[in-house]
Amino acid sequence: MMNDEMNDVLRGNTLCSDSPAHQRLRCLISKPMAVNGRNALKAEITAKAEQLVDRPVAKRRFCTAAELATALPVEIAASAVGLPGEGRERLLVWAEQMFNCFGPLTSGLAGPFPCFKK
Repeated sequence: MMNDEMNDVLRGNTLCSDSPAHQRLRCLISKPMAVNGRNALKAEITAKAEQLVDRPVAKRRFCTAAELATALPVEIAASAVGLPGEGRERLLVWAEQMFNCFGPLTSGLAGPFPCFKK
């Protein structure tokens, strides 16, 4: 899926696993993200959205992208799949680093993935 080195490092996670392990892992995260799962979380999502909006609005000036557009989806997705609160602030960083793993190895991978330092 990615380059050979990254496939070795990431073996066993949902993106880089084969069936039946892939199906088992995918089921864990797909149920809460399906329509019925999201409907069950509607009150929680509304409460989180209101809480997230209250803080920056109270400041009267804020960056919508930095303070709302990234925070709400991360918080909702993390809650939906049962991720603990610790580390959620790093989810977008991890997602960006995973995205950077596609394609050839670059020097940018050495920071997030020390195993690629030469």
